[in-house]
Amino acid sequence: MSRHALAACILSVLFAAAGQAEEPLVIDESKYHLPGADATIPAWVGTRKDEPFQVKEFLESRAAPAVNAAPLYLYAMSRFANDFAYLVPEEDRPALQERSKAILGEAAKLTDRDSLKEIATSPEVEAYLPQVRPYLKLVDQAQQRPQCVFISGLQIDSLLPHAQTSRSIARMCQLEIANACARSDFKTAEAAESRVFRMSRDIRPRGMMISQLVSCALDAVMVHSILNDHLSQPSLTFADCDRLLDLLQKHQQDPVNMYVEGLKMEFVMEGNIVDGFQKKTLAPKTLDLNSMVVSRFNFDVEWKAISEIAALSLAIPLSEDVHGVGGRLVNQKVENMRKNFDKEIKSPLNSIPLLLGTTKLDVPVLASILLPATSQFGEACRRHRARLQGVILFTAVRRYQLKHGRLPETLLVAAREAGIQEIPIDPYDGQPMRYVVIDGKPVVYSVAIDRVDDGGQTDWEFGKQPGDFLFK
Repeated sequence: MSRHALAACILSVLFAAAGQAEEPLVIDESKYHLPGADATIPAWVGTRKDEPFQVKEFLESRAAPAVNAAPLYLYAMSRFANDFAYLVPEEDRPALQERSKAILGEAAKLTDRDSLKEIATSPEVEAYLPQVRPYLKLVDQAQQRPQCVFISGLQIDSLLPHAQTSRSIARMCQLEIANACARSDFKTAEAAESRVFRMSRDIRPRGMMISQLVSCALDAVMVHSILNDHLSQPSLTFADCDRLLDLLQKHQQDPVNMYVEGLKMEFVMEGNIVDGFQKKTLAPKTLDLNSMVVSRFNFDVEWKAISEIAALSLAIPLSEDVHGVGGRLVNQKVENMRKNFDKEIKSPLNSIPLLLGTTKLDVPVLASILLPATSQFGEACRRHRARLQGVILFTAVRRYQLKHGRLPETLLVAAREAGIQEIPIDPYDGQPMRYVVIDGKPVVYSVAIDRVDDGGQTDWEFGKQPGDFLFK
C-alpha cells in the first residue's frame, strides 16, 4: 500500500464515527447557547447622562430574532469541536474530544501552506472532505434561516467559542474550494465561499471587537482562495465570474458596520466592568487588582473616561478617516491615560501611600487597563474594506479578460462592463483603487498603510515592508 493510500485509510478510520450518524433535523434550540449568554440590558444603561450613544436602543436592536440561526450553528459546531463539550452529555465528551482533535487538527495541517493547488486532489484531501461534509451541511441548514444573532456574555472573561470554530470551518471550506476548482466544479466552490461569507456576516451583529476581527479573518481566507484557486483556473468562464461578482457584492453590502458594532459592544462590556466594581459584584482579582486600590477608585472619573473614548472613537466614521487621524487621536488619549496611570499607580514610590491613602484617585484605573487599541482595530477594518474592493475589481478584470481575450486598457472599462459604475475609493488615501499590467499580468492594488503609490510593483506583505496591497 502506498504512503498516500495508507494516509487516506487512516483518515477514513479516524473519521468513521463522525460520518456514520444521521443528524436530526429538529433540536431543542433552548439548549444551544454560548457560555454565560446574557440577553438582559444592564441595569446601568440609561442612568448616565454621558452615554456616548443610545445604548438601550442599540442592544434592543440586537435582540435575538424569533427564528435565529445561532442555535443551529452551535448545534453544528458541537458535533465536531471540543470547545462545545459543555453542550453534549458527559459520556459523549471523550468521543467528541477525539473527533475534534482529528478533524480540526487535519484541517489546520492541510491548510498550513501558501497554496493548496498541489494537494487539492491528493488522497489526503479526497479522504478528508467526505468526512466533514455532514457538518458543513448542518452549517448550511443554519444558514437557511435569514437572521442570526449570537447572544454572548458581556464580561471581560466571556467565552466566544463560535468565533474560533468559525475559523476551523473556513479551513474546511478552503479545502473544498481548492478541490472543486481543480475539477472545474465552480458551483461547489461558490457554495463553499458563500457559506463562509455568510458565517462572517452572522458573527458581526452584537459582536465584540474580537468577533469583528474574526469576521475580517474569515473574509481574508476566502479572498485568498478566490484569487489563488478560483480565478486562476484556465477553465473559468466570464459567466463564472458574473456569479462570483454577485456573491462578493452581496457580501460587501452587509448593513452591519463592523467598526461601529465592535466599538459599541466594547463600551457595553467596559460599562459592565465599571458597574461591577462600583457595586462590588466583581472581585478585584478579576483584573488582578489590589482590593485597597479598588476601594479608592473614583467611579465618576472611570465612567467619564470610557464614555469620552467611545464618543471620540465613534465621532469620525472609518470611511471618512482615510488617513487614520481619528484612530491616532483616540490612541493618544488612551496612551496619556496610561502614562498617568503608570505614574500614579504603578510607581513603587507611590505604592505605600496608595495602599494607605483614603482619598479617591483622580486617575481612571479601569479605563487605562480596559480601553482597546482603537487605531489597530480601525486599521484591520480599513484593510478589510480594501481587500473586498480589491478582489471585486480583480474579478471584474478577469471577467473582461475571459470575455474579450485581452486585458482591459483601464480599470473603469472592466468595472463598468461588470456593472460597477465607479471605481471604489481606496480606504487608505481616498483615491480610486489602482490597476496596472506587469509582465502581461493584471494587478489591482491599494496604496496600503504607507499611502505611497509604488505602482503595484512590491507587495506590502500586510505591513511587513513598504509596498502596495496587491490583488493578482
